[in-house]
Amino acid sequence: RIDNNPFRVYVALGDGELQEGQVWEAAMTTAHYKLDNVVAIVDKDGDGVSATFDIDDNDPTVAFESYFPSAGTWCTYVYEDLWPQKGDYDVNDIVIGLHYITYTNSSNQVTKIRVNYNVRGSGSTYNLGVAFQLDQVSATSVKSVTGQTLQGSNPFDINSNGTEKNVERAIIPMFNNQRSTAGYSGFLNTVNGSYVDTPDNSVLVTFTSPMSQSLVSMESFNLFIVVNSRGCEVHIPSFGATSKFNLNLAAGSILYPGNPFKYADGMMWGIMIPDYFKYPSERNSMLKAYPRFKGWAESGGMINLDWYRHDLQDNIVMDFIYIPQPSSVTTPSVTTLDVFDVTTDKAKCSAQVTGDGGSSVYARGICWATSPNPTISNNVISEGTGTGDF
Repeated sequence: RIDNNPFRVYVALGDGELQEGQVWEAAMTTAHYKLDNVVAIVDKDGDGVSATFDIDDNDPTVAFESYFPSAGTWCTYVYEDLWPQKGDYDVNDIVIGLHYITYTNSSNQVTKIRVNYNVRGSGSTYNLGVAFQLDQVSATSVKSVTGQTLQGSNPFDINSNGTEKNVERAIIPMFNNQRSTAGYSGFLNTVNGSYVDTPDNSVLVTFTSPMSQSLVSMESFNLFIVVNSRGCEVHIPSFGATSKFNLNLAAGSILYPGNPFKYADGMMWGIMIPDYFKYPSERNSMLKAYPRFKGWAESGGMINLDWYRHDLQDNIVMDFIYIPQPSSVTTPSVTTLDVFDVTTDKAKCSAQVTGDGGSSVYARGICWATSPNPTISNNVISEGTGTGDF
């Protein structure tokens, strides 16, 4: 029997019986024991979680981890930088792939978070800084931040613990200028036929003391961009501005009642897509690239919930989508290995991407059905990016 917290295993052998709720000592008075080939539990960091289950058995503050969207998938943030005007509405002024990890101790309290990210594209001539505010965490609750790419103090100036200066909430700047994250000139991966391979980056935030998981959930993870000056913030419309936001910059603009990050017609300047996203090419409107997006935005997200899925034919018009088209692209090499451990309700499968065909593999996965020859129109799960096994 395993208790939830901490993990303890109770065993009764022979003619003894261990009832639910009893402890080991009680069982010892009624049972006869003979334990052969007992393997000692390894717990190097002494946190009460064995090395078998502990993701870092050398760190007593870390035992488990959880992910958003999942262990093998990244979400995508896209922003338009002309707030409070709509502009060409290609929503590709900065495109960020992001993977969010929370680390918890043996009591399931969060001790660290990690934000893995990749600037996949930027169709902007402006200076764009990116940060996230943990809406329910104070700046003093952050012990340290590593992995920032700031290069100066504009627009973000930080304290010694890595949080932004002169704010109460924990604002964690990621970078001060999108050009510092990849070497490029002009636009980055928004003009068809051009492509720059951009690196993955990682920001690690360590807290002064463990905290509830609810305080650092995605509902409180407020990623935003700053356009040229610190007061000009662009947020996902379900989140609020920081204390440094200057609403006066929107004077005379036609905004949605009660929400400065939505236009009057429901369009927004920032969107989070919980998967890999094929974004519009330069100066092609999101409304043309994804015809069902308009209904989703105007309804406040009540209809067309899957508008962003590029595997659904009616969702996407490829004429308006950014396509890298490197000069030497060929079909990627993919091998599906044996399907095994098949039962009435599950099966195991693995595969290999052995060659990328000269371009980046942005998505890979497994699809299945109860009839032959499944496609991604059937059941599908994404399993990361790039070449290799999955």
